[in-house]
Amino acid sequence: MPLPKEYIQWDPGTFEEETENARCTWEMLGGQEGLDIDPDHILAWGITSGPDLLCWLTTDPDPDQWPVLVCGRHTCEDFTLFPYGMVEFLRRLLLDEYDPYPLSINLRDASPRYVHWLEEQKRWKAGLDPDSGLPRSVDH
Repeated sequence: MPLPKEYIQWDPGTFEEETENARCTWEMLGGQEGLDIDPDHILAWGITSGPDLLCWLTTDPDPDQWPVLVCGRHTCEDFTLFPYGMVEFLRRLLLDEYDPYPLSINLRDASPRYVHWLEEQKRWKAGLDPDSGLPRSVDH
């Protein structure tokens, strides 16, 4: 960008930073019993508002074979490995096929939608709710 871009409400960070967070958490907590994982094979691809880190294990040379590793912040287990990829993980999440639930934030009561962080920031600056785009409530 030729000119600096103002961050309106929050800096969304980068997935490089989230990958480092997941790797450091793995090392700090001593990993997970029964999972022998080199932290260099952990690659973040998502984060929840929980704030759980959604990662791949990149041990297989074929990215289609990378399983999902959830670094849960407020879950029963600190790390949970799912033996399938991101699409299957998300499909099962949206269809509520997990017991126990794998994330700190319960999406069961939410309407799944995606709002890009730049759009969220535009809405916030305009006085709108960043998720819905409706006027923000002043009742607190």
